[in-house]
Amino acid sequence: PEQAVVTWCMGALVLGGTAALLHTFMRLVRQGAEWNRLLVEQVPVTVATLDETGRVTAANPAAHAGLGAEPGSLVGQHFSAFFRAQDREMMAAHFGAVMRGDSRRFDSPMRRADGVERWADVLAHPVREEG
Repeated sequence: PEQAVVTWCMGALVLGGTAALLHTFMRLVRQGAEWNRLLVEQVPVTVATLDETGRVTAANPAAHAGLGAEPGSLVGQHFSAFFRAQDREMMAAHFGAVMRGDSRRFDSPMRRADGVERWADVLAHPVREEG
C-alpha cells in the first residue's frame, strides 16, 4: 500500500512526506512563528493543528488536498474522522499518550474524504506552545 508519514498531536499533523522531511519540519517548527507560518502554508505535506480534544483548529492547503477535503472543511473535525472505525479506540489511546507528553510511532490506515484508504506511518509528538 501507499505509505505516508504522519505526525499528529496537540501541535501538528503531518501526512504525505518522508521521515527526513518530518525531521526537517520539526526542526523548523522550533525556529520561530513567521517561519512556521510560511512553512505550514507552503510545505507540500499535510499539516494541521489539533486542540486538546483532538479537533482540527487549522489545516494547510496540502492537508485538504491530501485528505481529499474542500478548502477550510477540516477545521472543527475530530482527528478520528480520518481513521477507520475499528482503529479509533487505538487512535484515542495514542492521542491520550501524546497529550500526556509521550511520543508514539505506529502504522494505521487513514481515510480520505472520498473513502480511499492509505496506510500511514504515524509519528506522534507533543508540541506545546511556549509561555
